[in-house]
Amino acid sequence: MSESGVVGFLNLVRSGGTSFEGRQMGRSVDVAINGERRRDRRGQAGVTLVEMLVAIAILAILSVSATVGLTTLLTTSSRADLQSRTDAVVNGFGEVLKQLDYVGCATPAQYEQAFTHYESALAPKERLLQRSDATVEITDLNVGTRCGENVDPGVQVINIRATVGGRSRAAQIVKRDPNASPNGPTAVIDTPVPQTGAGDVLYTVALTAKGSSASLGILRLDWDCGTSAYVDASHSRTYTTYSVDDPTVLCTYAASASASSSSVSLTVTDYGLATDSATRTVTVPAWASPPTGPTAKFTFTQASTSPLGPTYNPSNATFDASTSMSPSGSDLTYRWDFGDSSSGGLNVSTVLKPTHAYYSPGTYTVTLVVTDDIGLYASVSHSVTVANSGKVPPVVTFAANPSSGVVPQTVSFNTTGTMAKSVGAVLVPSSYQWNFGDGQVGSGASPTHLYSAAGTYTVTLTVTDSLGNVAATSRSVAYGAVVLPLGFTLTDAAGELAHDGHFYFAWSNVARSPGDSVSYTIQVQVTAGCLAFGSQSRDVAAGAEGTNQTYDFRVSWPASNVCLGSKYKYRVQTKRVSATDGTTVISWSAWSTPFTIGHT
Repeated sequence: MSESGVVGFLNLVRSGGTSFEGRQMGRSVDVAINGERRRDRRGQAGVTLVEMLVAIAILAILSVSATVGLTTLLTTSSRADLQSRTDAVVNGFGEVLKQLDYVGCATPAQYEQAFTHYESALAPKERLLQRSDATVEITDLNVGTRCGENVDPGVQVINIRATVGGRSRAAQIVKRDPNASPNGPTAVIDTPVPQTGAGDVLYTVALTAKGSSASLGILRLDWDCGTSAYVDASHSRTYTTYSVDDPTVLCTYAASASASSSSVSLTVTDYGLATDSATRTVTVPAWASPPTGPTAKFTFTQASTSPLGPTYNPSNATFDASTSMSPSGSDLTYRWDFGDSSSGGLNVSTVLKPTHAYYSPGTYTVTLVVTDDIGLYASVSHSVTVANSGKVPPVVTFAANPSSGVVPQTVSFNTTGTMAKSVGAVLVPSSYQWNFGDGQVGSGASPTHLYSAAGTYTVTLTVTDSLGNVAATSRSVAYGAVVLPLGFTLTDAAGELAHDGHFYFAWSNVARSPGDSVSYTIQVQVTAGCLAFGSQSRDVAAGAEGTNQTYDFRVSWPASNVCLGSKYKYRVQTKRVSATDGTTVISWSAWSTPFTIGHT
């Protein structure tokens, strides 16, 4: 944005009634910056630093949201101005600090005093702090670690804060000595210190970086143990620390029959965000003797409610891997495959003692794999036989469409996936019995049902096959009511005789059923003043459920009068149109409290 563009926008904002103050033209002031006397001449439009920064901030807001009209921005500028001014002041304070003379091993008070001197040299209306409730401060100043030796790093990290009218903004700037070239950090990895004995299956070393340094101070150290690092729940590959001698950096590697090596890397970052990296080779000794892997064993029992015996379908088989062991005494992990692919995700387990239900007769191969903490594993398999008793209940499942929305709502149910499991059993329409949870019942594989009252309902489907085997399942559906737009309010109003009038509304969009069309009718009525306005209405299409929406209820001249000092009131109603359940229009809201048009 050019200066002329910003100046033009400032003139527009001023004419729109915002709180920006007018400025004299052609004023100038001498200030001491970086050891020079400079003249800060104001342009013909009288634009100050605060105004320039505020204008840029407001234009940035306007460019981000093309839907925010200029009129709306101007009518809300009294609220946005305080926020924008706070942003402008903290940015302006940072820029001035960058330009002030560099002070080696400075204190916050020294820079604050220099800023105060800079401000006092300006005319009152040209200062950054133009309000009595505006303050700036330096909250932290990092000058490195050697100022006790009178050695300045040449780079200073300054944290600042500005407060205007109770609103605060913080920022961080980096100030550099123009006559110095500060050294960046130096990364050094100290000699690794073994934490386990040579010949162990898992070899661990502790790493430190005491030889690392940074004139500005070390911000963080990022470690990487390398691609061959051993990683599990107790061992990590990467670490981030904040001290050169942090004892928690432990790199672990799995030994092998011969010695191996791995490359460890370190990146040091200083407070000026400069970095340096180093690598070091870690030698992993060979194991003293080959590790012995674990042994996989399990037992199982079967139980059934069938009168024909415990091995008959349906069969609940309980498995136990407690007899598996690891010679090294390490913890084991377990993975079961029950050989029952028809059970989907239930066909596998990772617990010590799982249970699996077999619903179809047959012989299943159950496999257990156990793995120790260095990756050695073993497996074992056993067969489980499940006979057919003829007493297998059907599999019952159903879906509701839609399962949520607003009433009145017609819901379609389908039973895809429901099936008889016993040999010779079939399902017929009368096999499906429904309880819709609202006191109504039904039958059939694909019924529909109308919910008229808002609420949460538990729908239960009971299925009986041709052999008398019974099973049931339930699920909840929830439907709300059609309501007025949430938080509906008038945010502003503007108008003047012989000009267009505007009433600005905002709200949150209401819930609806899938496929519904929702709209609102907004009605505004004059109660005093320019009575020719009468009563006017607008229909507004609702946005997506849960989103915020605004609307400019615009009245064009000379269709009617929207006048300063006139009083108006408003109300709203919601209309829902459903492809399956027709149109629902709820009652009007109560009339608002009459309000007055206070500005143009």
